[in-house]
Amino acid sequence: ETPHFITWNYYDGNWIGWQDIPSTTQEETDFLQEISLHLYLYDNKDLLQIIEEEADMFFNGDIDAKEAAKRIQNRASLMLAE
Repeated sequence: ETPHFITWNYYDGNWIGWQDIPSTTQEETDFLQEISLHLYLYDNKDLLQIIEEEADMFFNGDIDAKEAAKRIQNRASLMLAE
């Protein structure tokens, strides 16, 4: 059975539903764990929205972990530079 989690939109409080969690390689799992060691909590909804959008792309299997991290970094850098 494929594991799944509840998806909830914290920005507007809407229930989204169940979402399957795709299998990841050990490399992807290690990479995501490493990233989590360097995350800081920001009270910035725009930044959190960027992270959520790219993480969703990863968990939906559309992009790999490295691409998700790269895209988050690029979009966050642009947003924070404004």
